[in-house]
Amino acid sequence: MSKVIGTPVLVIAKPIKKNQWVDQLVNEVREKAGLEVISTEKASRKVIQALSQNRIVGILIDQRAKRSEGCGQISLGKRLPPPQL
Repeated sequence: MSKVIGTPVLVIAKPIKKNQWVDQLVNEVREKAGLEVISTEKASRKVIQALSQNRIVGILIDQRAKRSEGCGQISLGKRLPPPQL
């Protein structure tokens, strides 16, 4: 995706803990697409830094952020919690 739009895209992805080989394979595919993958563990700082640099940040659709660890957003004047997918 990042190669298509010409700007770096940071994505948050939960590691596949049960199978490290599959985790590595999936992340290689994501990186070949031009995505910079970061783990959900302690991702808040990296997300805030990326947003302060006007970078695009995405949460992959199969991810679920814990309310206590995620960072919410403001949309239409209302504070929203992290997505619960």
